[in-house]
Amino acid sequence: MFKTEKDFGGYWVKNIKEFKGHEQEPLWQASVYKNGKKIGFFSEDSRGGPARLDCNTREQEKELMDFAREFLGEEAWAESYHTFLSKIAEETDYIKQVKKLCKNKILIQTPEEIYDYLENALPEGYVCQDCDEIITPESLADAYINKIGNFMDLAPVYTEDSDLICHKCYKKRQSEKR
Repeated sequence: MFKTEKDFGGYWVKNIKEFKGHEQEPLWQASVYKNGKKIGFFSEDSRGGPARLDCNTREQEKELMDFAREFLGEEAWAESYHTFLSKIAEETDYIKQVKKLCKNKILIQTPEEIYDYLENALPEGYVCQDCDEIITPESLADAYINKIGNFMDLAPVYTEDSDLICHKCYKKRQSEKR
């Protein structure tokens, strides 16, 4: 499943804008939210200086910086919020790309790709949101090796609605649409 605000202590970034720095390096800026409420603005510096974080209050800024340091497990340093917010921005971009690809394509097709995806992205497995079946990398490998049913039916599929379902339920949904 995708990471959400809950995975980042309630913090999220929205309205991400990309721009070029003075040496044409890719930079970004965004609005910063906590529990759905806008608390500030973040921007990388186009001249290579420190990134800028402008929160509505000093308390919000301190809270974000403290949480970022704790989240990253690093000793306190001036721009840990930059790394923290960058991780959220990467997740936001990943979600956007997956949703775009899922509109027309099945992303994973070979047994190796399915297993690798589950092992890396969903190591604990996932629960199909339609049939409630628990699917783990081990159950997928077992189905493939022992030829139990169609292992492809266990492949994870993200729908347009960001549901995570097994391929078997995806096929069922598609046939019901027709």
